[in-house]
Amino acid sequence: MSALFEVNKLAKKIKSQLKGESILTEEEIINLLTFDEDAYQRDSPRSVGKRLQILSLDFSGTKGGQSVQYTRKFTSGVHLWVGDNLKGKSSIFKIIKLAITGDNDLAGDVLSWLEQIWLEFSLGSNTYSVNIQIAGPSKYNVEFLNTDRKTLEAPHPDSQTNQPLFKGGLGKYEEFIKAFFFKEFDYYSMQWTSKASGKEEIHLRTNNASWKTYFKSVFLEAQDYNVLFYGGQAELIFQMLLSLELTYPINRIKIKKELLQGELGVAKALQGATAHSQAQDQQSLRDELTTIDHKLNQLTTEKNAALSPKPTNVEIELEQARNRHQMATERRFVLDEEIEAHHQSIARLQKEFNRLGDEISKFDVDIHKRERKINDLKEYIELGAFFSSLEVHTCPHCSHEVGKNKVAQEKATGNCRLCAHELEHQEVDSDEYQMHAERLKKEILQLTQDQYKIKLKRSDVEHEIKATKQLIQKANTEITNLAIPALLTTINKLKQALQQTTTPFDIEAYLGRVSPLMARKAVIEEKLKILPFPSLPAASDNRLEIQIQALDLALEELKLLRETKSQPFVSILEALYLKQLHAFGLSHYERVEIRDDFKINYSRNGEVCTFDKISPGEQLRAKLGLYIALVELDVNHQLGHHPRFIILDSPAKEEGDNRFVEGIRETLGYIENAFGDNLQVFVGTAERNLASAVPMSKVEERGENIFFF
Repeated sequence: MSALFEVNKLAKKIKSQLKGESILTEEEIINLLTFDEDAYQRDSPRSVGKRLQILSLDFSGTKGGQSVQYTRKFTSGVHLWVGDNLKGKSSIFKIIKLAITGDNDLAGDVLSWLEQIWLEFSLGSNTYSVNIQIAGPSKYNVEFLNTDRKTLEAPHPDSQTNQPLFKGGLGKYEEFIKAFFFKEFDYYSMQWTSKASGKEEIHLRTNNASWKTYFKSVFLEAQDYNVLFYGGQAELIFQMLLSLELTYPINRIKIKKELLQGELGVAKALQGATAHSQAQDQQSLRDELTTIDHKLNQLTTEKNAALSPKPTNVEIELEQARNRHQMATERRFVLDEEIEAHHQSIARLQKEFNRLGDEISKFDVDIHKRERKINDLKEYIELGAFFSSLEVHTCPHCSHEVGKNKVAQEKATGNCRLCAHELEHQEVDSDEYQMHAERLKKEILQLTQDQYKIKLKRSDVEHEIKATKQLIQKANTEITNLAIPALLTTINKLKQALQQTTTPFDIEAYLGRVSPLMARKAVIEEKLKILPFPSLPAASDNRLEIQIQALDLALEELKLLRETKSQPFVSILEALYLKQLHAFGLSHYERVEIRDDFKINYSRNGEVCTFDKISPGEQLRAKLGLYIALVELDVNHQLGHHPRFIILDSPAKEEGDNRFVEGIRETLGYIENAFGDNLQVFVGTAERNLASAVPMSKVEERGENIFFF
């Protein structure tokens, strides 16, 4: 479905909802809702598949007459700088920020000796290097290259090899690096309105979020822990990192509405303050500007029509593949939860199965004891009777005949005819032993019956285990059948097919028609800035009010549509965030909810609160939990646009008690162990106990009162 069709459909719906007889035509509503050509298809929550990873940092200079050289290489995971306060940790992070954003807020004492900075980083499979030469205050020469330092320093016969992608001053580099990262991460400048600082300026101005603002959202300085994202526009940054569908037009329509509201307020405040002729002049210019905008929109539509004959079937297949991938991803999440529950059930059942087996074995032992005792009784009865009447005529030792006198002697004296020991005459009471044996047989019967009942229970448990394993196998088979990797491959192939399909377009003729219109538009806009703002008749005020009403209706429709499309994605993030809060020790958090305004509600102990109501001891972990959930969303679900790079400057600065420090140490250890291969975290701290959170190879520590450089 094309963007133009969607706008036409939306404009028609808004036209029908406007109160009374609207003075706005459907075409004028379309113009209100139209921005650049891909405004309504610009956003997608799907990850770009890239992460920012710092590979090495090297800076040098001359300090107090002595050469200073600092070098450190980095891998994935958590890296720590441990040392006393004011010993250079924050300066290291600001040097990284300078190289990555072009924004310089280094202290003067550092800039007084710093001469050169080298930073290597990677985005996806590509490696880049930044070299900054500092020759004095405001004298910076920056080079940005798409290779690593080792390749740069190796001799190469081709003089064109490793030419910088950028070379120039710091101001232009800030613009270049913003365009670079915005392109790499599919970012754009979210906007908001504010009043101008000048007392005489009464119009609203539009502010744009820079790359520095986005980078600062992962540069978690201690004083910023009480907000989820850097600056006063936290919800806008959150929207950009999520990049939910329709975010761009919602943001731009909101800005346009606020500007019109400001214009209406100014118009009413200054109504009658200027002459009628000035109003006519300005309205004439505005009408001409509207005509020019209409012609430019027509030319843009013609250009889009010329460039759009891409295969419709490929576009449809791509959208279908994306929908299947989203549905498969959501189903995979549910199946993983079910499999985990089944494994827990099997563990419980197996434990019960083993316990019942032990009981059966005990019954076997008891039955065997009684059977053996019955056999002993039977043998005793038989052998006792036998030996009582046994006549011995031959010595068992030497085979000589036992004389009759010995037999007679035994009968007379009671002494054994062989060994002459006195014999104790005993009679075997077979009835008594027989009764004892019968009692044992009854016990055996009862034990056998009890054992059989246990065996039945154990058989039921065994059957339940087999049934649960079949459910796991069924879920795994379904996961395999989802074919998520194959869907991703299909999506990438379809994307390539769309990119490779181009249609010749006469750009020179297009520019020949557009350029004069743009030049005239610029002249009119400058005249409108110079002319005093005229008083507006009631009809003009009414027109502005209807335009504002139309934009309000558009915002309601687009927000509802965005909420409908993004609900599965938002639900996944909420579940991941809650899981991270629990992993960080905040087990009393029962639920998190991402609201329509992109603020977050936390349910804990039966009460609901926002982030600013959380105690300082929990805010850092709650903030980190959100960032780690965004990383996990990217890694496991290919959703979201977080760069997977975080800097913590003095995380224990605000709440430095032992319990808080221990919580931070456990949190850093958990991040290293659970996500160390998928993100990078830099931590500067004076708390030496935190050094044990990660392997010592990732810790750079300085002794008391020792500087890092």
